[in-house]
Amino acid sequence: DDCTEDLSPNEQKRLKVMVLRKVFTPQEMIKDPELYGKIIKDWTEIGSQFGKVTLVKPIEAHPEGVVIVRFDTPQAAALAIGQLDDAEYNNKNITSELWDGTDLSYRESEEDIEKRIEQYEKYIDGPKDDNSDENNNESAK
Repeated sequence: DDCTEDLSPNEQKRLKVMVLRKVFTPQEMIKDPELYGKIIKDWTEIGSQFGKVTLVKPIEAHPEGVVIVRFDTPQAAALAIGQLDDAEYNNKNITSELWDGTDLSYRESEEDIEKRIEQYEKYIDGPKDDNSDENNNESAK
């Protein structure tokens, strides 16, 4: 018996969405440009065990490592949530829950943006080597 028919379209949509937390850290997203695509691929495959997955969306800068997984039916979402809560993914214990309708987008503060840019610049520059000028001069000869 499908009781979801009596619900509003927004409520029906909400019941199809699983929210995963602790899947990644924002720092991991910065360090590994391929991680975003890997998460989408992995969670599409994992979710497909429970039903048709219609969307996988990591919220890149979210401090809780949030990934949204939308299914084609509320039953598939409920089954996935039941099986995946407190599961392990990439050596992390993740949590899964039904979307409660709140806005999951993450808006960085000015301070967060500055910190992220600083971390990214450090990553891009790589470790500082005291002999880097000497090495550059040697290779130029």
